[in-house]
Amino acid sequence: MEQEQIAILAQNVYEFKEALKRLISAVSLDHDIKNKEAQSAAHECLSEVLRILKNLLEKHPGLQSTEILLKAQKMVHLVQAYTSGNQGSKELYDFINKLATSFSLRLSEYLMGDSDICVPQIQEDNSVPSTKEAGLDGKRSPSQKPKQQTFGIELERHLTMTGAEVPHIVVKCVNEIDERGILVKGIYRVSGVKSKVERLCQEFETDEKNVDLSETHPNIIANVLKLYLRQLPQPLFTYQLYSEFLRFALNWPCNTNKNPHKGIKELQQIIEKLPKHYYATVKVIIKHLKRVSDHSECNNMSTGNLGIVFGPTLLRTIGSHSSLSSLMDTVHQTRTIELMITWSNHLFKM
Repeated sequence: MEQEQIAILAQNVYEFKEALKRLISAVSLDHDIKNKEAQSAAHECLSEVLRILKNLLEKHPGLQSTEILLKAQKMVHLVQAYTSGNQGSKELYDFINKLATSFSLRLSEYLMGDSDICVPQIQEDNSVPSTKEAGLDGKRSPSQKPKQQTFGIELERHLTMTGAEVPHIVVKCVNEIDERGILVKGIYRVSGVKSKVERLCQEFETDEKNVDLSETHPNIIANVLKLYLRQLPQPLFTYQLYSEFLRFALNWPCNTNKNPHKGIKELQQIIEKLPKHYYATVKVIIKHLKRVSDHSECNNMSTGNLGIVFGPTLLRTIGSHSSLSSLMDTVHQTRTIELMITWSNHLFKM
């Protein structure tokens, strides 16, 4: 997806967001269920939301998902119940925000291009080992190692378990792509074969440190790295700094004529607030993406395209902001990563 396409998508998403806002206003908690004017307005707003959503899914078929369609269907039923006087506004109000959240997540997956891949599900077992697994005293014997966990656990906990400064999966994938995949057209944008991606995920889950990538296609490796980053419970740029990164992007749009030295300093100040292990991992990934973008004439992955792929994964929010208001954050997420890659030699000097 090129910059022109992301601009069109952003405009379409903005229209959808505004339509949802109007629907929420029509069914606000201040309206009496018997208020015929409010009920009529809700029906009109619903028609507008469905029209825009239909247009979005037709223009961007990759956004279609069973979950979105089912939620849209349920929203229709809730609005019908509301306008007929059989349903209060609170459930409908809450459900509209749930639809916005689902759409926002789907938008992120669509931009990454790997939403159909299933990563290993982590089910942590904190119970004491059974006597079959351990000695009679209930302790695990030295020869019995706990299962290695890679996907879906906090970065700091993962690094404590492995004793590494940067996750082995990140270092291995980055090094292999630098070696064999940096000229591959569409690297990080073109998805690998689903079954092979899932198999490699399982290999990393089983024995992360000793995975051999020498015979694996770079697109598979790139997919696995993106999935690992997306599965981090705390995104790499942290929930705490999300608003600061977005404010920065708002002040540094694509058409700005500002002096880049000021922007570099501002962005550097935010990045340096990251916890130690997050900073180290960000540095490895961003400098790698800069090397990828340096070969954009061969691989078609400019800083802008890499920002589109990695923005929604490295920058994520949580809580109430992750519903309606986050639908437009994609543009700013993309811009933040684009500038970080562009200025990486100044942001990370060592």
